[in-house]
Amino acid sequence: HASLWNTASNQAWTQGFGHDDIHLVSLSAAHIAAFAGQVLCAAFAGGTIVLIADPTPADLLEVIVRERPTYLQMTPAILAEMLDEVSEPGQLSSVRCCIAGGDQVPRATHERFRSITGQGVTEVCGMTESFSYVMNQPFGEKREGSIGIPAHGTRVRIAGPDGADARPGEVGEIRVQSAANMLGYWDDAERTAAV
Repeated sequence: HASLWNTASNQAWTQGFGHDDIHLVSLSAAHIAAFAGQVLCAAFAGGTIVLIADPTPADLLEVIVRERPTYLQMTPAILAEMLDEVSEPGQLSSVRCCIAGGDQVPRATHERFRSITGQGVTEVCGMTESFSYVMNQPFGEKREGSIGIPAHGTRVRIAGPDGADARPGEVGEIRVQSAANMLGYWDDAERTAAV
């Protein structure tokens, strides 16, 4: 499927996935974040995938210590709960990048993660139809509270009520152009045509 192929290649390129990376898939693989954002991307890059079903925060930490993943992806709430389980910084020493989306990452969670790992949390914004269309840099300086910049192969603009670019401070609609966008709704030509 072309849009999933483009999602995998865009995200692997944007996030710098390599064949030596280990991705801990702790979210449901039936959801786009885990399926396209981790499973497909890791496979595209030739990396390793570690699956864990319905983990508790303690389960997550145990698997991180045992399997030594380089990439994590989770919601801010799950990340905060997992950080509560950390008793020594070395437990997260394998992690090169922690991606959090689905909600804004609270400042306290950013600070706790940084104090344990020396790194920032990579915030992303996306939706099922386009996956993570914007994100902070996986490596290097991050801008806390920002959803970041467009992913590789993606154009994003905020359209005002008249369809032109929204002015600063004006409420608008996020418009995403990418070969990774969904092509339609399964077996539903009417809804697909409406989109």
